[in-house]
Amino acid sequence: MDVSVSSVRLDHLGLPAVMAHEIGFVDELDALAGVDPRETLSFGQTVLAMVHNALGFTSKPLYMSPEFFKRRDLKFLLGSSKSQPDLVLTPAHLNEHKLGRTLDRIAELGPDRVFLKVAARAFRQQNVAVPQIHLDTTTHSFHGRFEDEDGNPKGADFAPLDPDSAADGMVEVFLTEGYSKDYRLHCKQVVHELLVSGDGDVPLLFKAHSGNASDVVVMRERMDNLKRCLAAAGADDLMPKLLDADCKLYSKDTLLHAAREGTRWVTRVPDTVTEVGKCIESALLGRGLWKTSQSDKRFSFQAFDLTK
Repeated sequence: MDVSVSSVRLDHLGLPAVMAHEIGFVDELDALAGVDPRETLSFGQTVLAMVHNALGFTSKPLYMSPEFFKRRDLKFLLGSSKSQPDLVLTPAHLNEHKLGRTLDRIAELGPDRVFLKVAARAFRQQNVAVPQIHLDTTTHSFHGRFEDEDGNPKGADFAPLDPDSAADGMVEVFLTEGYSKDYRLHCKQVVHELLVSGDGDVPLLFKAHSGNASDVVVMRERMDNLKRCLAAAGADDLMPKLLDADCKLYSKDTLLHAAREGTRWVTRVPDTVTEVGKCIESALLGRGLWKTSQSDKRFSFQAFDLTK
């Protein structure tokens, strides 16, 4: 009797495939985008395929993606076709046309909204606690001009994460010059806002902003819209009790927003405030007044009461 034997590879993709299955990655995205019975692979399955692709094939052009999935166990990685359960999936089903249409759909839905839906599902499934969250921004630099014929910065339209943030239902992000945190002043950039849990720094929410966006404004908008965007994603239960951010949070307008929304916060007062410099000078002079933290013996502190 002739026996035909073939082998497939999982490499490092086995772990993310199991995690995606446990948190219901595909089902969550298909519920968001809908399932077209004409498609062999659903929206959620195709996004999951691109996640696997991004874990080892990022430098290749889109049309080369089927090469990455050769000799891979596609049923294990992506599951069976929802429209044709008996169909054997092949790398050809993940061609550049399929991936391109999926990327267009992500842009229509809003990549930050797609991310939040999956993140919220993962938080609940993995019992990630959200007593506090950390908010910060960074910049990503790009090479190239990214300008139109008139010399104006080019923008990209995305669906808004916050329902009321754009009257026409879209927001525009520009690759343009701004304050570069990695000191690449010659490059155009975008600003990346990220919100993570205090329990293990698990990402909950991200949003892209134009390269010249102000950290102060970004944080104020997030303070103002945090409850709204979590409610829009059906994630009210993930509303944190405390927001932790850097000194850009410390501004009059931002703190007024926090008071209005009932948000508790903690931050560092910036060195530009005169009283801060005086406190630092006093602390350095009063070396015998330092106290050791009871919760972590590695840290010492001095407390100052300031009143107006």
